[in-house]
Amino acid sequence: CKIVLAVHAESQNRDVQADHMLYNACSLDLVKFCRDVSPGDGRKFSCLVAISKDKNFALEPKCDEIVKDRVVMYNVALKIHPMEQAVQLYHAVMASEERNQILSAAIFFLGIVFLFGLLFGRVTKRVNREIKNK
Repeated sequence: CKIVLAVHAESQNRDVQADHMLYNACSLDLVKFCRDVSPGDGRKFSCLVAISKDKNFALEPKCDEIVKDRVVMYNVALKIHPMEQAVQLYHAVMASEERNQILSAAIFFLGIVFLFGLLFGRVTKRVNREIKNK
């Protein structure tokens, strides 16, 4: 049963139209919020999820309920078929429309770690020198 859910979640992630219940319940919201998003690769579904999490916008009640159910189902699918290799993660990030934000955040984080190492590494060297000079 879990494998069937995982396969369904993966196919639904590829295109919203593959899930007829979701598509019928969210057709108005898709037109209202996601009309500029190109279909396929889960982009329309990602748009719906982003809108459902945004406090400034609200999906139709039935659509919101189905989107939340599909997110739970997708999380079950990820538990069954996790990305086990770094190469898969790399390809998933590079295929994502949010790759620029993801890569920018990763580079920013690494830059912060580098700066902390530079600054605090020098501080600890000074403390060691002061202790040796006593």
